[in-house]
Amino acid sequence: GLLMTYRAIRTFTKGDLRAAFGNTREIIQFESWLGLPFEDNLQRWLLDHPALIKLLNHYYVWFHFPAAIALLVWLYLRHNDRYRSFRNLMTFVTFVALAIHLAFPLAPPRMMAGFVDTMRKFGPSIYPQNTLDGAANQIAAMPSLHFGWALIAAIAVISVLNTRWRWLSLIHPTLMTLSIIATANHWWIDAFAAGVIIAAAIGASRVISRWIGDRHWSWTRLRF
Repeated sequence: GLLMTYRAIRTFTKGDLRAAFGNTREIIQFESWLGLPFEDNLQRWLLDHPALIKLLNHYYVWFHFPAAIALLVWLYLRHNDRYRSFRNLMTFVTFVALAIHLAFPLAPPRMMAGFVDTMRKFGPSIYPQNTLDGAANQIAAMPSLHFGWALIAAIAVISVLNTRWRWLSLIHPTLMTLSIIATANHWWIDAFAAGVIIAAAIGASRVISRWIGDRHWSWTRLRF
């Protein structure tokens, strides 16, 4: 269902480049107002280290879907009582993200002057040169599902396991943040937006669970 929704949004926003670039200019102004370090500063530093750039390029490609699938399989097989909660959380966050992609198309940094498309320069290149071609929606930068799914994975590991080594799972969203910025596929605010959606979903789930009280059984199939 989410895949069908994604493809539908891709069709609706395919030619909405004017709005996407207009929104991008507003995001740049907003980040500057916040005083955030501009993304191109980090990318310029990383471009002096081609081996690191290539590593982050591959991390962006190979640790998005595979890590999410591995998480769900691990939860289903080893911690089945927690599987449904995190599956629902990932589904909800993805659906909200797709709705925002439709309402607020946003061009990534790599489409703007002053940035380098590192995946096209160093490989592997997964997006066609023409923004309107291909199955991927290239003007859906906010929120970043790459970061969102990585953060959900870390939250799941930390909440499910008891070992102190569980905190190493935070390396995944950290490296994913570096990769989405280094590859110029996302703005800082895109990762922040994903984090806000996740925090709001978890908070709302807990509030509703407490409000239901004795009828908790009716919420267990929906809670995150």
